[in-house]
Amino acid sequence: MLLIVDLGLRLAMALCALWGGLALGHRLPLARPGRLLAVALWLLASGLWLWLYGKGARVGPIAGLAVQMLALLAWWRRLDPAADLDWADDVAHLATGRQEGEWLTLDRVRCFDWQTRDRARVAWEPRRYPLNRLASLDLIVSGWGRPGIAHVLLSFGFADEEGEIDDFLAFSVEVRRERHEAFSEIGGFFKQYELAIIAADERDAVRLRSNVREESVTLYRVTLGESARRDLLLALVAEANRLQGEPRFWYGLTRQGFGCLCCLLSSSMPSDQEARGYQRRWISLVFVGWVPTCHHFVAELPWSTSEGHPAPEGGGLIGASGVLPPARRSLTRRHWDGMIMPWLGCRAACPWPRRQSPTGSR
Repeated sequence: MLLIVDLGLRLAMALCALWGGLALGHRLPLARPGRLLAVALWLLASGLWLWLYGKGARVGPIAGLAVQMLALLAWWRRLDPAADLDWADDVAHLATGRQEGEWLTLDRVRCFDWQTRDRARVAWEPRRYPLNRLASLDLIVSGWGRPGIAHVLLSFGFADEEGEIDDFLAFSVEVRRERHEAFSEIGGFFKQYELAIIAADERDAVRLRSNVREESVTLYRVTLGESARRDLLLALVAEANRLQGEPRFWYGLTRQGFGCLCCLLSSSMPSDQEARGYQRRWISLVFVGWVPTCHHFVAELPWSTSEGHPAPEGGGLIGASGVLPPARRSLTRRHWDGMIMPWLGCRAACPWPRRQSPTGSR
């Protein structure tokens, strides 16, 4: 038993030393040489406590490392997210807006024309969308060859006067990087990035992933009712409005893209679907690429054929004949993979309290 306790203490001290070094390396507000020096001093001090512990001392090394960690945690808790930094162009504006009667006005919608992964014609536009023509909701999953790892978007389709869905607005919960920053998966665990909800023209958000980055993009129809789709759209804008005034950090495990979208989807699930027996399930916040396998799919939708298929209970097909709608045919160099799914009300750890939809003004 004493051996197990001793090994546990050694492991805990080593993990504290490692975590402290990574925290200082990612968040200390110094130039790179200064951060490296601070990390080196931290590891040297931590290594000294571990060496003394290995030599038989007990109280001194444990107390010394505890004081060192308490000082670090006091600094760590004082780190606050920012809203006014020099952001990268693709995350420069949040999806802020307001509801004005039957219209949704968005202050900035991203409409980039991407040439390469890092270069695009920058364009942000104010746009207005008629809420009474909100006709569809799709889940877009984009993977890049790493099992279980993917990015998730929600795309809202608006119909024209003839009922054809021809305008798609995509929402993406993303890492908000500064202009000079590159994305680091490890940095996401150490308060390096803020959280952003971005509204983008679907041709921007999907082409970037399918045509420029050559990722595998899959489209799923979410069979929420009309009022639930509307509530979800307004809830996304409400959260973006709050993020503008109350920024939050992006965390790799508990506060990332799919976790946030999952919360909003769950809060928008109508009671009549619950009454029909759609059960809630937990979904991994890490391996979001496996999200579709956590649902019960009711039908395949073969985009490349023109055969019609009967709609599942509570939902319909994308396009009257089951073919990719004209507004989306030029999106990618290949057909989407697609399936129709009912929303099962996935539940996740919610990073912020659920609130009411935006009304009137920001």
